[in-house]
Amino acid sequence: MAQKPSNDTETTEANATEALEQAQKNEVATKTEESSLRLGSVNIDETPQDIASSGGIPVLKTAYGVGNLANEGHAPGTIVLGDYVLAHVDEPLKIYTVGVDFYWKEVTEYVRGQFVPANKVRTRAEVHALGKTTDWTDDPNVPGKRLQPDYRPAADFIFLIEQPKDLVSPHFTLRLGDSVYGLARYYADKTAYDKAGEPIVKVVAGADRPYAFEFEFLTSKYPVGGETRVFPRSRLVGQTDAELAEAIASALAEVG
Repeated sequence: MAQKPSNDTETTEANATEALEQAQKNEVATKTEESSLRLGSVNIDETPQDIASSGGIPVLKTAYGVGNLANEGHAPGTIVLGDYVLAHVDEPLKIYTVGVDFYWKEVTEYVRGQFVPANKVRTRAEVHALGKTTDWTDDPNVPGKRLQPDYRPAADFIFLIEQPKDLVSPHFTLRLGDSVYGLARYYADKTAYDKAGEPIVKVVAGADRPYAFEFEFLTSKYPVGGETRVFPRSRLVGQTDAELAEAIASALAEVG
């Protein structure tokens, strides 16, 4: 099972801050809008169902208390890859980004037990050309209530995940140095994008080697409307060890 977060919070935050400052100096941290990397051949028109049926890279998912994972008995906050549990609430996974594609996704109404297709476009300008909105607004009828836009930012990722301790899974087969890694697809929109996707996109967008930055991916509890809910989130740890970054580059080159 994945290790719990270190209590050395100040050191972790200092390393993350230093790495982000370095990224900004190198003009790596750019606007998320219009940024798009094709590493890993991310295709925004594919759905998680398409990926699951294709036998390709497995999809990384988090349980929310509703949906298929909940029906399978997974508690909110459980992180699952294929049929294997990788972590629970507040148990971070070490990840490196090898592919990311940013776009705008239509906000659709949730229908329990149904997959509702959503339109996707590349840029904010395309959204506005459709006569749709991209900004939150105040509800004129309910003071203090915010209305979400027609389209919100989203991203599809390909992560390289370090195998959690004591986990045995066929998804982890790539040995780099002293650790074993596996590839995973991750789809982030709405709150998942805000908390887990955007922190990564802000750092790696425009980077020649997005895996040069190490992140932690985990789920945490948040108060929402008087109740507690669990959402995925990511946090920058720092720059990837130079030897590991070279090993990842070599592995990607072999894959083609």
